[in-house]
Amino acid sequence: MTNDNESSIAEKLPIDKIRTTRRKLLQTSGGAVGLGALMGQGTAWDGASVEVEDQVKQNDQQDAPVTDFPPEPTPRDVDDAAYEMMHGHRKRRAISVALSHPEVNKIIRNFYGSFEGFDDWVGYDTVGFNGSENFEVTNGGMQGLRNGQHPVRTINNREIRARISKDADELTGLTIGEPFSYEYTRKYGEAEQRILEATAQKEPVRRLIEGKNWYVGIGKVTSISTYSPRYKKGEITYPVFILPRGNDYLLVDTGIEVKNWPDNPQPGELVYAQAVYPWDAENVQENKYGVKPTGRVKEPLPKVANQVSVNEDLPPASEMDDVQPSESPWLFRGHGHYSPKVKVDTPRPVKQNGWTVDWKDSSTDGMIFSASYDGTKVLDRAACSVSLTSYPPHGGKYSTEFFTSPRARVGDPHGNVMFHDNLGLTGPGVLGKMDLPPLDEHWAPDDRPPGFKLRSHYHTGATFVREFHSGLRYGPYNYIVDWQFFEDGVLIPTYQRNGPGYETGHGWPAYASMFAFDVTPGGQSQSEVFWFDGSQWREQREEAQRIAGVNNILRVKEPGGKNAIDFPLKEHDEVYILRHHADEMGVAPRIKNQTREKNFWHPAQYINGENVFGQNVVVWVVRAAHTETVPYISGTVPFINQAELNVKTLEDAEMQAAPPAETTTEAPAETTTEAPAETTTTESDQ
Repeated sequence: MTNDNESSIAEKLPIDKIRTTRRKLLQTSGGAVGLGALMGQGTAWDGASVEVEDQVKQNDQQDAPVTDFPPEPTPRDVDDAAYEMMHGHRKRRAISVALSHPEVNKIIRNFYGSFEGFDDWVGYDTVGFNGSENFEVTNGGMQGLRNGQHPVRTINNREIRARISKDADELTGLTIGEPFSYEYTRKYGEAEQRILEATAQKEPVRRLIEGKNWYVGIGKVTSISTYSPRYKKGEITYPVFILPRGNDYLLVDTGIEVKNWPDNPQPGELVYAQAVYPWDAENVQENKYGVKPTGRVKEPLPKVANQVSVNEDLPPASEMDDVQPSESPWLFRGHGHYSPKVKVDTPRPVKQNGWTVDWKDSSTDGMIFSASYDGTKVLDRAACSVSLTSYPPHGGKYSTEFFTSPRARVGDPHGNVMFHDNLGLTGPGVLGKMDLPPLDEHWAPDDRPPGFKLRSHYHTGATFVREFHSGLRYGPYNYIVDWQFFEDGVLIPTYQRNGPGYETGHGWPAYASMFAFDVTPGGQSQSEVFWFDGSQWREQREEAQRIAGVNNILRVKEPGGKNAIDFPLKEHDEVYILRHHADEMGVAPRIKNQTREKNFWHPAQYINGENVFGQNVVVWVVRAAHTETVPYISGTVPFINQAELNVKTLEDAEMQAAPPAETTTEAPAETTTEAPAETTTTESDQ
């Protein structure tokens, strides 16, 4: 289903047409950033976005998209554990092999900040690094803030591309670029200056940054963030003051109340402030609440480089094979540096392998698409509408246990930082389409049909803000979301969440990927809903939350027909079966409506017992992950989540009547974990 508001916003902000050198950044830079223009509201906050004047000249070259892709394994070619290993353990191993080269190791040991990309191509792994040794700020600190801008220049940026063989774990190709610099000017609007100046003058922020040559990096958009039960969603924003090398710490991370947002934003009380130290600050102690008064970088590339054994027998980089852009990670396909502008022309709609996918970039929900299979519409709307981040306290395993409302620590007036990220805000969005590789007995012996995938990338602000390219990426998460379409009617979206890799005083966060599907089985908006409980199919008559065991399937079928869409679920997957409402998230666009956004916490809030059998249904598939579950607690190793749906025509034996479902909220008997606590239904505002 196409929403007029979504269409208009996509037309106003097409990512591929933003090519000017001065850009207004509709994101989180500089603390509380207004979404007035994005929401179509003429408010005082409209002009309070950060502008970036991009003065970069990189070898007088422009980004050159590469359209030829090496084959890449799919989630159906290996089991779940192996797929996660390819993007987690394998990524870390490939990075270590690249760092074993003496020249690479020496360069990266001196990095102050870095960004790395990785792809697991069939036959070899490929990694890319971009980082800088330092940066300088002209008229830094309060002087520049009061003047409304901070000119910033990075020092000794380097680009590195490496190719690593899978079988031998050997470095088979290496390209090291010449040193260069990024230059950009951070400009602050009047409202931002007011909020940031008040933040800088409050203790202990004043003590931490006074006399230092800082500028304001990223913060968080107020409409998607919260802190504790004391504040409503959207009343706290998070400025980050970044300091050049030579200080004791890298940055000062803060949270401040913003009153009267967005009409006339005014600073309120400072809710927290903490210094984030380099990786060698090992004396950061927890208090009795398990919260550190300061944070530290965890496992950054310079630390990894110090831990890797250097192989002095490797030939100099000048004698090794160059790594071509076509062999590089997708995110390094310009002239070697990380560039989210490198996007391939992608047909719209995509018609291939029985699928017709009409996609679009949006600044509200990332890539939104509708899809038909074998000529029949099966999805009216699909998107990864929400990526949730929650710092402790968590209180449980499932997303409803720590994402449905803000919480406070026992005996502590402070709360937990929580973000409801909407993928798509400033893109870069859809990077391109690539064909799935043909099967080869040497690497994927199972029978798997051909297909294609659409890759999308979301790194808030990275399209415009060069500091993220240079590795000064403290604060923004970045996400790679692939949608993989197979000729047999299977669709598998995968979610990779990469973080900045620093441990804050709030502890290690948890995350949740949230895929929303507006399903139309057999081309029908009405559906019959069934739940396979491990032994038999049961009717699902009412809206429900389900926690999957080891053998559960949700089926949405056309009434009286044989066309169905199955959702095979993995253990601990969460599925939310909801009646379609145009004003609820999953159908309505994120952030366009302030009231609706501020009242949105979780799809579970929409469950109120409405009938779904014979109705238009929206299905959310959610999976939560805790930081400690990844092999390395750092920004270099991503979280990997995935979902699956299967468009199919049922056989007669599958058409027999099913009894009603017995339960809607408890975890199945197969699982050993407890079900989430009951959630409170909240009506969304119109």
